[in-house]
Amino acid sequence: MLTISTPGNGIHFEQKDIIKHPALVDMGQITLPAYPNQALSLKGVPLCKLLQGLSFNPENYLKVTAKDDYIAYFSINDFYPCASNKIPAFLIAEDPQYPWPLIINSDRSAGPFYLVLLGKRFSESVYGVHGMEIVAQQPLEATLSAAKMNAQELAGARVFIAKMQCLSCIEWYRQLAYGSRSEQSKSVELF
Repeated sequence: MLTISTPGNGIHFEQKDIIKHPALVDMGQITLPAYPNQALSLKGVPLCKLLQGLSFNPENYLKVTAKDDYIAYFSINDFYPCASNKIPAFLIAEDPQYPWPLIINSDRSAGPFYLVLLGKRFSESVYGVHGMEIVAQQPLEATLSAAKMNAQELAGARVFIAKMQCLSCIEWYRQLAYGSRSEQSKSVELF
């Protein structure tokens, strides 16, 4: 089961709910980042359609958590509301009757849910999704708000964070924001 939660409410989806969703789109053959050597025939529901009816601020972030504890943050404004100028993002469900192959060097597939972003953001797609939460702030934003940067540096760092979505780069951000390691120990805890 996948839950998309907001501070006030949430919705739950089983794999069958996505597979039979009225907004399901045939995406054709796609080679996903989790399966670099093969194309899969995929169908997905536009994420903007799944978010309709939930109460949130479009300036918020979508926190996506995977089964392996990987976490990615996406600006909701990038793909919501549904419009041609937004990033096409789709939630794909693995059909239990037709399981996906195992991920290389793993004992599991990329399912049960895969968030696929098309276009320039394709490499940011997240597999093994088990939760989504709408949050007011990305953790790295808290670090930047306390950073010792001028307005231009701060604006540039925010653009970099928005484009990279790289939580493994936290050490770099802390060094950028706070300088030495001794100052980092006084910094905002991100996790």
